[in-house]
Amino acid sequence: MLYCRCGLSKDTPWCDNSHVGTPFKPMRWKVPEFSGATSRFSICHCKYTKKPPFCDGSRKYRPKHS
Repeated sequence: MLYCRCGLSKDTPWCDNSHVGTPFKPMRWKVPEFSGATSRFSICHCKYTKKPPFCDGSRKYRPKHS
């Protein structure tokens, strides 16, 4: 899977090639396989995370736009 880093994708958080013509490049990500219990992932949609593609709650601290 390709994780969108430009924020332009209509299929966020996944890349739809909207980054073409920008300096952004998507991040290749493979869903980890786990045995046993079902695992869930919190995938970042806001792009402020410091641990892509996972959400780390950074959106709470992003600048507010007026």
